Amino acid sequence: MGEKLACPGCGANYDIKSGHSESGPNLRNLSTFSVKVRKGELELTVPEHIPAFAKKKFLKRETIDPRVFVILGDNETSLAAIDALRSCFTGRIIVIPTGKYGSFENTDIMRRQIGPLSKNQCFLVEDDYLDRANIDIIRGRVNEINIEDRTIKVKGMRKPIKFEKLLVAWGAEKEKLQSSYPNVHYIEDRFSHAKVHNQLIKSKRVVVIGNTFETL
Repeated sequence: MGEKLACPGCGANYDIKSGHSESGPNLRNLSTFSVKVRKGELELTVPEHIPAFAKKKFLKRETIDPRVFVILGDNETSLAAIDALRSCFTGRIIVIPTGKYGSFENTDIMRRQIGPLSKNQCFLVEDDYLDRANIDIIRGRVNEINIEDRTIKVKGMRKPIKFEKLLVAWGAEKEKLQSSYPNVHYIEDRFSHAKVHNQLIKSKRVVVIGNTFETL
């Protein structure tokens, strides 16, 4: 549709030039590559930087990067954090869901529902996403968080989880205005951060609305 790509299954929209996700439920951006036509053949240029997703078969994360990042929560903020971290971070990422059924794990709904999904039904449509990103899911109620020792105790686990960084990704959800305005921007991923940053440089007055993690 013009300069947009629309998924017929979930209704997600993407910018056809950059592959950036403009609206959910799928928040991951599409990969883009430089292409040329030479002598009737399509030549694709592979970027020098290979994201951590593609390194799974070749890297042993414990020996290369011993750090452990823990994410509490299973909403779109948690998914955006995974996507951002795995672009360069090769250490261990542990996600502890806070809901009974994590939003970004609800991939089965794609097989059961015909038509667009609401944003709260599914944030992810790739079955192997968490596996490719080397994400460990630990289910259980968090009994204690010790910031000084950098440990988390989860019910049912004998030993606490030691971490380097802790991200709390639960609570508020983003809402979008019914109408679109040229000077209103939404923080959704690292690409939209850069876009908003460029707008901030030119702005004399900025109004921030919301109480999500992205607001901070």
